[in-house]
Amino acid sequence: MPELIGVSEFLEETREDYNSPTTSTFTLDFDREGLTKLKKAVKAIHNSGNSHVDNEMCLVRALERLGSVALSKEEPDIGAAFLKFSVVTKELSALMKTLMQNINNIVMFPVDSLLKSELRGMKGEMKRPFDKAAKDYDSKLMKIEKEKKAIAKEVGMMRTEVTPAEIAEEIEKERRVFQLQMCEYLIKFNEIKTKKGIELLQHLVEYYHAQNNYFKDGLKTIAHFGTYIEELSIKLQTIRHKQDEERRKLLELRTLLRSTPDFDRVENVPSGDKGGAVGYSLHQLQGDKNHGITRSGHLLKKSEGKVRRVWQKRRCRVTADGFLDICHADETKAPTRVNLLTCQIKPLADDRKGFDLISCKHAFLFT
Repeated sequence: MPELIGVSEFLEETREDYNSPTTSTFTLDFDREGLTKLKKAVKAIHNSGNSHVDNEMCLVRALERLGSVALSKEEPDIGAAFLKFSVVTKELSALMKTLMQNINNIVMFPVDSLLKSELRGMKGEMKRPFDKAAKDYDSKLMKIEKEKKAIAKEVGMMRTEVTPAEIAEEIEKERRVFQLQMCEYLIKFNEIKTKKGIELLQHLVEYYHAQNNYFKDGLKTIAHFGTYIEELSIKLQTIRHKQDEERRKLLELRTLLRSTPDFDRVENVPSGDKGGAVGYSLHQLQGDKNHGITRSGHLLKKSEGKVRRVWQKRRCRVTADGFLDICHADETKAPTRVNLLTCQIKPLADDRKGFDLISCKHAFLFT
């Protein structure tokens, strides 16, 4: 059986509310305010979660399109990888959608029902019958006391007070009504206290289990996908090696074709002096070409750590076609490649040899 509110607590809060209704700290007002804020927070989570689901479905459709295009171009491994990512994203999106349905049904609906039913105008409606019964009781009590004192005065007696036993029977009806309304008030207050306390926490416990299932199922999906990722990484290295080899052969063929006699007389063919960029004339080569058009050496690069950033020595190479290759600490790994034609270079004010290299995706600090 739920614990009833204490009588002393009830009398204190009710008396304060009764004597000063505009400044009272009556409990139900705070309950309503807190539940309203809870409802807004849950609604915001629900809306943002559904928006996340919609965006993930857009991502799924984009991945499916990329996969279909790759398969149509006879790239089965690439196409299959895009489609696999779309399937995993769709499964995770379905889990998120279920979680948002759970938070709406388990938490949002009960809180909304409580605010729209039990706590809707509850402060005035609950107190009105009680206040009327208390007023009737006080009025009848004062009236009887005056009558008793008047009768005593007529017979020459002076009475300062009337004992409860003398008037108990005459105000029994009003007293019983007052007690009944007080009991009704306490019962209703106790029901609200149970719904906003125990029952709301039970709903949150249910939502906790729903979240637990969401994360467990999500981890299972990711773990199952992890085995494929390991295989895909090996395939991608093989495909990259194959494409790099094809590119190397094409570059060699281009160099061979450009070495053909009278090549400069051929119209509408990009020459080596243009950096291999067809129709691109904004950035022209600068410096003395006799010193070469490639550079290779070591630079100090500021690490990208969030806590501690340190200078790291890295081998860098500027290629003839306008790219900067930044090697890793393990130089056997494929270097990071940056297109210098799409980058900005800003010298450092406090370091004459230092400069910032800003690309569309990353910012590098060198010296």
